Amino acid sequence: MTPVFCRAFHQLNLTDGWLSPYYRVSTNVPRDKKLKKFLQPFMENDLPVIVQLMGTDPSLLTKVAEQMVFLGAKGINLNFACPSRQVLKSGAGGALLKDIPLMVKIVKSIKNALPKSSISAKIRCGFEEWSESKKIIPALVESSALDFIGVHFRTVKENYSTVPLGVERLRSIVALADEVPIIGSGDIFSTEDANKLLELGCSGAMVARGILRDPFLIHNLQHTVKNKLSPEDGRKYFFSILQKTAKSDKKLYSRAKFLEYAAMMWGAKSKKFSKLKVLNEKDLLDWQ
Repeated sequence: MTPVFCRAFHQLNLTDGWLSPYYRVSTNVPRDKKLKKFLQPFMENDLPVIVQLMGTDPSLLTKVAEQMVFLGAKGINLNFACPSRQVLKSGAGGALLKDIPLMVKIVKSIKNALPKSSISAKIRCGFEEWSESKKIIPALVESSALDFIGVHFRTVKENYSTVPLGVERLRSIVALADEVPIIGSGDIFSTEDANKLLELGCSGAMVARGILRDPFLIHNLQHTVKNKLSPEDGRKYFFSILQKTAKSDKKLYSRAKFLEYAAMMWGAKSKKFSKLKVLNEKDLLDWQ
C-alpha cells in the first residue's frame, strides 16, 4: 500500500474508500507529522478511510485512535488477526485471540472515546482451533462496541496454509454474530470467491492479497459484466498507470516495489516476471 499504488487506485476509481494496513502502536503516541504521513496516501482523493491499529495497550491505542480521527479518519479497525511470528511474539495481532478480556477492553475503550466513529475488528476464527470462535465472537458482540467484524476463516496457527472447506466455517460464525455484520476474509481472488462468502451469510467480502493479483477485483465485484476487465487486461492496464504515475513523480518510484507488484500480479515464477526483473529503471517504466 505505497503512495504510488494508492495514487494509481485513485486515478482509476478502483475503490470507494480504504481500510488501511495496520499501524503498529507500541510505546507512545506518535507525533501528528508521522500519523499524517501514514494517512496521506489514502486520503489523497478525499475518500473515507478506516485506519487499522495494532497494539496491546488499551489506553495507548485509544489515544492514537482519537488522534487518527482528529486528523480525518472515519473509523478505527483493530487488528486481532496478524499471524506474523514477530507480531505474535510481542503479544499483538492474532496473539490477542488468546486474551478475550483484553480484546474486549480495547474495543470498549476506543468506542467510549469515539462514540460517533465506526469501530470494528479484524480477527481470525481462532488461535489454535476454529472452534474458539464460539467464545470469541459472542464476547465481541456483547461488548456493543463494534459496527462490524472482519473474520478470516483460518486460525492463526494455520497461517496461509490450505484448509479444505475452511471457508465453510464462516456460516457458523455468522450465526454466532447475531446482528453484527460479518465481513468474510481469506482467499478472495475472484467474484466467485466473494459471492461464496455472501452465500454463507456474510455481509461483505474483505479483499487484500486479491487486489494485488487483480487490481480491478473490487471494481469487478461492484459493476456489471459489461464494465468488467479480465484479470490479465486489468493487470496490464494497472501496471501502465503505475508507470505513468511514477514518471510524473519520481519520488514515488521504487524498482523493488514495482517488481514486488509484478510478482504479485503475474507470479514470481511466470515468464512475464522473469523478463521484468532483469530490466533497468528506464526500461521497467517503459515496458508494455
